[in-house]
Amino acid sequence: MLFTDGGTERPVEVFEKYNKDREIRIFTYAVGPPAYSTSALKWMACENKGYYVDIPAVGAIRQKTQDYVAVLSRPMVLSEEKQFMWTNIYLDAMGMGMMTTITLPVYNKSEGSQEILGVMGTDITLAQITKFNPNREVGPTGYTFAINPNGYILFHPSLKSQLGYLSEPPNVDFLEVEPDNPSKEDVRKKMIDRDSGAVTIETFVRSQDERYVDLVNRTYIYGPMNSTIFSLGLVLPEYRQKRIEVENIDIPTGRDYLQTQRSALFIAPWQFCDDVLTNASHADFLQDILEKLSGFDFPTECNEPKLKHLLLDTVVTESLAEFWNNKAVDFKSDGIVATFVSTEGGITRVFPESECQDFEDRRDTWQQTFFRRSLDNDFFIYSVPYNSYHQNWPVNYTIMATSSVTLNDMGGIKPAVVGVKLDPEIILGTMLHITDQCPGGPSCSDVSRSCRDSENLLCVLLDDGGFIVTTNQDEQVGDVGRFFGEVDGHLMRELYNRSVYRREEAYDFQASCKKEQPKVASAGSRVSFVPRLNLADALNLQWWTTNAAWAYLQQNVYGILFSTSSTMAEELGEEGSIDENVSCVRLQHEYYLGPEVQLYWSADCGNCSRTMTARQLRYSNLLLVVADPLCDSCNNTPVIQEPQKNNPDQCTVTPRYRRGPEKCYDHHKDEDASHCGAAALAAPSLFATSIQLSFLLFIMKLFGAT
Repeated sequence: MLFTDGGTERPVEVFEKYNKDREIRIFTYAVGPPAYSTSALKWMACENKGYYVDIPAVGAIRQKTQDYVAVLSRPMVLSEEKQFMWTNIYLDAMGMGMMTTITLPVYNKSEGSQEILGVMGTDITLAQITKFNPNREVGPTGYTFAINPNGYILFHPSLKSQLGYLSEPPNVDFLEVEPDNPSKEDVRKKMIDRDSGAVTIETFVRSQDERYVDLVNRTYIYGPMNSTIFSLGLVLPEYRQKRIEVENIDIPTGRDYLQTQRSALFIAPWQFCDDVLTNASHADFLQDILEKLSGFDFPTECNEPKLKHLLLDTVVTESLAEFWNNKAVDFKSDGIVATFVSTEGGITRVFPESECQDFEDRRDTWQQTFFRRSLDNDFFIYSVPYNSYHQNWPVNYTIMATSSVTLNDMGGIKPAVVGVKLDPEIILGTMLHITDQCPGGPSCSDVSRSCRDSENLLCVLLDDGGFIVTTNQDEQVGDVGRFFGEVDGHLMRELYNRSVYRREEAYDFQASCKKEQPKVASAGSRVSFVPRLNLADALNLQWWTTNAAWAYLQQNVYGILFSTSSTMAEELGEEGSIDENVSCVRLQHEYYLGPEVQLYWSADCGNCSRTMTARQLRYSNLLLVVADPLCDSCNNTPVIQEPQKNNPDQCTVTPRYRRGPEKCYDHHKDEDASHCGAAALAAPSLFATSIQLSFLLFIMKLFGAT
């Protein structure tokens, strides 16, 4: 494509040398008021099977640049072949969510025609496609996904489905939603090439709240989707080689246990039945499920395997409620505020019922960070509510400890996660007790003082993501739940440099950032240079009678004539104002513990030194850190964990592999290329010319010109 304001030379030798067979089409555009003759531009287009177009003003760009479609479609029309085309996913303007469109060209079949009339197609929502996903079979941490020949995602659990801050969602690559490694690049390439296969990969998995990463093994199974351009992938964890399948269950018994009085019971808001609203309150949802189970058979409009699994978990967990009730006194003395169980079948039981408030919003067990992380790890997961320091920190918080239930005699399947909510004072007391036991003893010789000496010793329990669980510093109690690097940047930096903590760089290519407002004055749109007009020029008759004035007038008149409502809407935004957010890339450092840690070292800060020790507590995700207080000469610059804007330089990004169409319609022996465009300004509009002349005569008369 060549954009210019005109030219007189015909580069015959150039095209004869580089495009003798006319395999490359040339499209030429004369932009703005022509400064030179445009005959050479038209010659270039006609001699090279292209098209010539005049673009008089900015408003005409959209209309005029569409002419290339008719030219490029000629070979396809003449071939009389038709191929289904699938679009990338986009957000439906009518509120139907993310969707893709499949289209088929419509040709003009009259004799001698080489014209495409348009396309016909239909929209397919992602909800319709993913409706057939085998979610029950793959389990909470398994999933399915699909990509197109460019490697872009059709659906994936990490795809953000609502991108309302953009007119169209960005094309999201498979490797942009999964931690990248060479094995996944190979899977992506094979899927694009429509190969089938399976491979087990050691990969990082991000938590639902995007604060933690776990290094796990996942099996990727992939193959092409028939009659489409897409390839389908299936991802399974190691413990999902087998699953629970319920054959028979007594409906009345299960229904009775759903109405238990021993503990609070929650049901995941899943689509158990077609006509049950999943967004209803828990009480209404439970009542709807009970009505569906009023008989002795499962209703036809319900998912029988799902309901069977739900009832099985209800019956099995009822015995736990009885056990908890008998142990209530012991639990209280041990600092246990509440006990709970969350199951794969969608049941959550909490005891006592008075402590169930936090679980009202955690009914969907599969989407909870504690549930998924417990399945992926074989130790206790301790966690506290996230403290972003930008919101009110809950005063009466509790510490949660969870672990998966593993049935080794059934192939290692994990049907549930059990947990407790602990009084923070119990965890603090445990930390103090650890350092009381053996100051100078053989099992902890690196701890020579007790953490009860809070003035001279900093003691803190961190989880595997680097977030504070408890501390012996009274002034830091409000920092519980914060990332430790924001509180003590020097110590966190030491822990990272000593490989106590390692970190994974996680890029979010679907992030939104505040739009940066331009610092320069706004100006009207221009397609070529136009002389500046000020008040002195406007009062100068000589200026108005020059060629510059005529170019200025012509430019702006044509801009008005060819402007469209859609162009103005794009400049102003959907609501008549500039959108506040734009698509961007954010980088987040997610920390995780290295191999089993037990270190003792001293950090030199110049005028002082700081002794510190770190030890990972067995069978847990907790790290005990004991250190001297921070001295003034130590670098305490905060270590930031929250996502930061980090748009990569596109010039340094290595292009990813992708596959083009299987067939390209770029030429046809019977094509008639004689229709190659005409100069739009050769026969100017009478209306436009009249406006220009009338306006010029009015100005001349206004200033008394003769």
